[in-house]
Amino acid sequence: MTVDPGVGAGGAEGASTRERLLDGAYHLVTTQGWSSITMGRVATVVGVSRQTVYNELGTKDGLAEALVVRETDRFLALVAEQLLLHGVDVVAGITAATVVALEHAETNELIQAIVGAGNSADGGGLLPLLTTRPEPVLERAVRMLSGFADEVWADIGLDQRQRHDLVDTVVRLVLSHLVQPRWTPQHSAAVIGQVVRGIVAGA
Repeated sequence: MTVDPGVGAGGAEGASTRERLLDGAYHLVTTQGWSSITMGRVATVVGVSRQTVYNELGTKDGLAEALVVRETDRFLALVAEQLLLHGVDVVAGITAATVVALEHAETNELIQAIVGAGNSADGGGLLPLLTTRPEPVLERAVRMLSGFADEVWADIGLDQRQRHDLVDTVVRLVLSHLVQPRWTPQHSAAVIGQVVRGIVAGA
């Protein structure tokens, strides 16, 4: 099975105008904070007109969502690699995928900029995309992982509703540990793995 969440080119030679704009915005957010972002500044960094930024990304909210969606797809690609590696071993796959996701979050400049800004004016435009607005991250991750679960975990003793409930629960737990880390990625993943083990065993 191939899991393709739609990872962007992210700065590769010949990247599309949209990717170049997102790269420029990424640089501004991670070096100067979300409050530094204007469509004009992004245009200047990339070397295009401000109208081009509006044409590609719409509003500043659209830019924020595009940034977070692109990063989500990159995270999902890492998650997919681990799930594919472990196949039908649900507990091992989710545990390994959680470790990779949380470790990547610790070194990901955009995630750290969002989480570090918290609910301040500087981070307010981005943090809700990880916490209270489900479409960019939560629903995207659940949709991809539910598809994987239906194809690879169909014979583990969970019906489709139970598989989807499991995926939704795991994604919410991982996001919680990502936004408000308490333990090491390994310990967080072990705890989430135990939750998964209990759900699978209970079925």
